Amino acid sequence: MRKADIVALLLLCIGLATGCNRGRDTVLSDGTKVFGERTLKDGTIKRRRVESPNGITSFDVTILPDGTKKAQRTEDHTGGKSFDITILPDGTGKIARIESQSGAKSFDVTVLPDGTQTAGRDTNPDGTEAHRFWSAQNDEQGYADVKWGTAITDLDPNATGNLASCFFSNGGDRQENEVVAAALGTSTRDTVVAGTVLSTSMDFSVVPTKCKSITKGDVALVFYYDRFAMAFTHLNAHNYDAIASEMMSKFPEVGSRTATWGNGAMSDGDSTSLSIRVFKRGDTNTRIFLLKRSDHLGCCGTDISSVYLLYVPNFYYEKIQEDISKLKGEQRAQKIAEQNKTEQPDLQKIQ
Repeated sequence: MRKADIVALLLLCIGLATGCNRGRDTVLSDGTKVFGERTLKDGTIKRRRVESPNGITSFDVTILPDGTKKAQRTEDHTGGKSFDITILPDGTGKIARIESQSGAKSFDVTVLPDGTQTAGRDTNPDGTEAHRFWSAQNDEQGYADVKWGTAITDLDPNATGNLASCFFSNGGDRQENEVVAAALGTSTRDTVVAGTVLSTSMDFSVVPTKCKSITKGDVALVFYYDRFAMAFTHLNAHNYDAIASEMMSKFPEVGSRTATWGNGAMSDGDSTSLSIRVFKRGDTNTRIFLLKRSDHLGCCGTDISSVYLLYVPNFYYEKIQEDISKLKGEQRAQKIAEQNKTEQPDLQKIQ
């Protein structure tokens, strides 16, 4: 379970444990077990321990007359612990410290009623500073003088292009769409005939049809649900080493991986690899992808390189990931349904 899910869950558990049952040990209607409850003269409720059905235990819970709820400590089924939790009457949660089973920690965590989360500081299990992405959109800089979240009609009142399963309006350049899809974690799919893989390509069927784009200079501004969510630009491939060095001097690098596609019996030896390096834009929750695409042309043994930068605030990155996951789930469900449909006539013959 992701840390963000556990944070939301423990706040929910404390928030639900608000019944005013009297008696030292009680069981609430939802199965929550309450131990050592007492009510003070001013209406404040104190509980020594609260055990929720989902495995989260809260210790030294206080419920104030104004609706504020506090807990000195909580523990979840994964071994994670949280300390000094406060839930304000408006639903905002504040947690002084979260410790995962691995030893990673987050400090001064805030969870807003809409689920947005941020932390003042994160550390790795060895105590070194960590660079994690939270869901709060805290990047006020934007890109190319355009603020993140700007409506597309604010830049182009006539921007009414059709949505498609790509990131750039009207299809854009296929290479650019492949690069962005791979950077965002879109999987590949094989075209198979008679057991032979003819080709491998990016699976655009799981790319949400929610994007439009407009161009500002040499930058493509990508809008998700009509809000400015990504910035994409080309760089000179010959300058890659200098660009990478400059990036490393300005921003912490938080991850890297490689995506590959192409090959197959019908590819004539052509293949593509994409080096993906991820940076964190200072203290913001914006991802910066440094992308180097290498296209190998099998016909002549030539390699062609292209380099790009992609900026994505984590607020929009998570929305895109959720939509991709939803599409993958729908495809799995459809595949199972089709399989069951073909199996049933034969299974019914077994009597």
